[in-house]
Amino acid sequence: QTNLEQAENLIKRHEAFLTTMEANDDKINNVVQFAGRLCDEGHFAADKVHKKAESINDRRNANRDKAMQYMDKLKDQLQLHQFLQDCEELGEWVQEKHITAQDETYRSAKTVHSKWTRHQAFEAEIASNKDRLFRIQQISELGQQFDDLERTTKDKGERLFDANREVLLHQTCDDIDSWMNELEKQIESEDTGNDLASVNILMQKQQ
Repeated sequence: QTNLEQAENLIKRHEAFLTTMEANDDKINNVVQFAGRLCDEGHFAADKVHKKAESINDRRNANRDKAMQYMDKLKDQLQLHQFLQDCEELGEWVQEKHITAQDETYRSAKTVHSKWTRHQAFEAEIASNKDRLFRIQQISELGQQFDDLERTTKDKGERLFDANREVLLHQTCDDIDSWMNELEKQIESEDTGNDLASVNILMQKQQ
């Protein structure tokens, strides 16, 4: 982080320096143009004036080239530090998510459905972050860590899916069992009603 901030600060300072150079361009241009007029008018020291103006112009161009080359180096440095920081951040992120992916506390029937739902969102987060790996180039070690994370996440998702399906099956069976019991009670009932109203009610239930 320190190196990244230093690189950013150096670029800001150099940008300010370039702005100052550009602001002084007009002064140099005026001197060169004035020297050109003197030479055109046949000034007695035209040779000397021309050489001096040419020297000033050449130095200005050389300084601008050096300044631009230095800016390119500073930008390269900035990209390097950003790259290294991205590697470090993604490495930490992968390790953190791997711990979450390895969590095995999903066997409780009461919480498995909500955990399955959360895991689907977690899988989507893992998938969306894969682009970060390609943006900072494919480093074999980091790529291996990410593959491990992806594999662990997929395995856990499959286990959660099976556990969730089992819980839902048990719940469905329990619901059907309760419904069948209620149905059997109604079928086996010997109550035939005492009057027209109670008979109608029993017939509606039977239907």
